[in-house]
Amino acid sequence: LLPTRFICGESIQARMLFKRSARCWLLVLTYAVPLLANEFEDHSYRTEAEPLQLGWRRAEVSLEDITVSALEQLNLLGVESLVSSPMEVRKHFGIRFTISMKSQNMDELKSIVKRISDPSNKNYGAYLSSLEINELTKPTSQAIATVREWLASAQMEYEYSETKQLFDVKASIQATEFLLKTTLHVLENDSFNKRIIRACEFFVPNRIHNVVGAIYGLHGLPLSPRELIDSAESTAVTPAVLAS
Repeated sequence: LLPTRFICGESIQARMLFKRSARCWLLVLTYAVPLLANEFEDHSYRTEAEPLQLGWRRAEVSLEDITVSALEQLNLLGVESLVSSPMEVRKHFGIRFTISMKSQNMDELKSIVKRISDPSNKNYGAYLSSLEINELTKPTSQAIATVREWLASAQMEYEYSETKQLFDVKASIQATEFLLKTTLHVLENDSFNKRIIRACEFFVPNRIHNVVGAIYGLHGLPLSPRELIDSAESTAVTPAVLAS
């Protein structure tokens, strides 16, 4: 009988442990997994970097160990000091980028344009003023507050323009990398004899993507001096152009 009781006792204890273990996994699946999924989803919108072209290439120099004295020799574009004393560039030198808010009520604006452009419509010719268009399409106060809170989470300095609906952001390289889950690196171009700071792919929370139209200054490549001249010449307004 003793062996039987012992075996039965082990069996009962094993079943109790199994039930407790099952409840623990149930709690994990119920609470922890959704939280992890939400965290991943919150930064699921990715903006990829454009392929390098027009003579631009990744520079051999890295941002990891650059000092202020080395920075002066690199002649980097788009980098400015946030402090006066020599410090590591990644922590204490900043870049600027622009966040453009997404316009609202664009479907309504298109409908208005269609009505005022239709001679058979009673509203034909009733054009909206710039102030009226801005009032119709401006982002909501909640959308602006959402971006403000997001920038504040990384201690970003910024100014917001109500008329342009833009955030002008100034932050350290390190803070920018943290906020956008990205890495900044140095690009160089022999035609410019200069280097620029650009980001790899970066991520923004879905709540930010829903209210932001674009982020400028982290991707994109400047035109070479020759291309700038060609562009200016091709778009020059001359009497012949006006007469054509």
